[in-house]
Amino acid sequence: MFSRSPVRAAEKQVSFLLLLLGCLPLLSYAETALGNGVIWPNEQGTLIEYWAYDVKQNNRLGELTADYADHLYHEMPFNTLRVPIRAPYYPEWEMSYPKYPYIGHPRAGVVDPIAYIGNIDDIRNATAVNPNITLFASLKMGNYNKSYYPPFPDWCMYNESDIESGLWDGERSTQVKPYEYAQLLADFLEYFESEGIFHDILGIENETGFIGEETFKRVLEELNKLAALRNFTIPEKVIAQEGYLPMAHWNRELIAINGTEHWNTAGTHYYSKERDADNKYHRRYVQVHWLTFESIEHFLNEDDSPQYIDQIQGLLAVQADLYDMGFSGFAWWSYMNKGNTYEDNVRYQMMQDITRSEMNARPLLMDDHDGKSADLFTLITRALRRDDEITVWVSNNQDVDYEAYKMTLASGELAACSSSEYLTVRYQQWYSTNETEVTKDGGKDWTVNVMEYQWADADILATNAFSLPIPKRTATKITFQVVEGDDPATDDFKFYATEDMQVVQTDPSSDRMGATMKLNNG
Repeated sequence: MFSRSPVRAAEKQVSFLLLLLGCLPLLSYAETALGNGVIWPNEQGTLIEYWAYDVKQNNRLGELTADYADHLYHEMPFNTLRVPIRAPYYPEWEMSYPKYPYIGHPRAGVVDPIAYIGNIDDIRNATAVNPNITLFASLKMGNYNKSYYPPFPDWCMYNESDIESGLWDGERSTQVKPYEYAQLLADFLEYFESEGIFHDILGIENETGFIGEETFKRVLEELNKLAALRNFTIPEKVIAQEGYLPMAHWNRELIAINGTEHWNTAGTHYYSKERDADNKYHRRYVQVHWLTFESIEHFLNEDDSPQYIDQIQGLLAVQADLYDMGFSGFAWWSYMNKGNTYEDNVRYQMMQDITRSEMNARPLLMDDHDGKSADLFTLITRALRRDDEITVWVSNNQDVDYEAYKMTLASGELAACSSSEYLTVRYQQWYSTNETEVTKDGGKDWTVNVMEYQWADADILATNAFSLPIPKRTATKITFQVVEGDDPATDDFKFYATEDMQVVQTDPSSDRMGATMKLNNG
């Protein structure tokens, strides 16, 4: 259980206790050899190559207009579009959305074009802005926790009578019929090819739990046979698993049964409320979910109420995990709606600025006074580099102010910005005001403090160092240019995965897939 008090190692607790006793006006901390925060510009992690906009949510159906596509794929650096495979079966009374029915595959060999009209419009509007976007087809998940929402059409699933006949063992992970589901996927790919649309990524599982390792392998085997027979194109990348949570055992089992022949990338969904340091493993694609206010309540003291800054730190903690684990592709779940702007909401600001800072950038090795961890209610720092531009994200969700937090480059120097001959380090800082607003989250209304931001210049201390205030309960984005220099030797910290590793299995008992496997670079 978390509280607002910082969760720290023993030496960090001593400093915090000094603060409680009133011995120091600010948190006392021991500087590292190079300063309070240290950035290694040349210790770089995996290149972040994909940022996806997702139209699988019900309220996004057909909403990717030409103007909004221009925002996403011109003003913003998105380069991927995630669209649904409408496999779930919906009964007649639940079948219609205000614009389009959902069911796309009522039986084998049949695709209902009406189900995909909106998504075809989405794709065409996006590709009109950027013809080279990556198209990612992903299973649309039904609400399988309710009996009237099976995750697949009934012709693709075994039922209880199949247990009696011996066709099905009754396990949830084997309930999907491999050949029939492969037919549905073949029908989907063929239909879109007939519309002149070819997908680049295929995700055949999406949080359902109905496709176990053996079923996954068999579905892809059958799909490849159908592709050879019917002459359609299977997307270049096929994503394994993509479950609600990272499940390292799933991929290990797939390797054990030789199920990697038709699989060349991996994905998961990552919720900040479900962060589990013992279950992290390397993935190539991840869908990022915000920490809800209701979830935040479980982390807080009884007299505290959830705030935007709690959501932001949860988000930045997740991003820190993903940088360290070597992810190369991201998608927001619930990016800002069409018609909203940057100034409307702090969440929209974070989504846009994080996307901009990450796309085509590499995470850097960074350390600060309380260590490299991304524990909630501590100081979290992470840096990214794109060419000679570095962005540093700082989340201080503590009741501790840092009046002049020093950051130092381990190598190289600060560079003058293009519009000035002077060294410049700019930062944007979000802080809570006394003004409150009511916001809807998780189907409930929450009264929270409004967050605003301000821009300022950091103080230049040397050609490789600067300082800035990091007040309590703030989030900060720092940007600057660098001139090259060789990094000195660092400690034993390494990113879990780097992009030049190949498929290996060095420790089958490990839950860190970065230590046990890495997929081929394609």
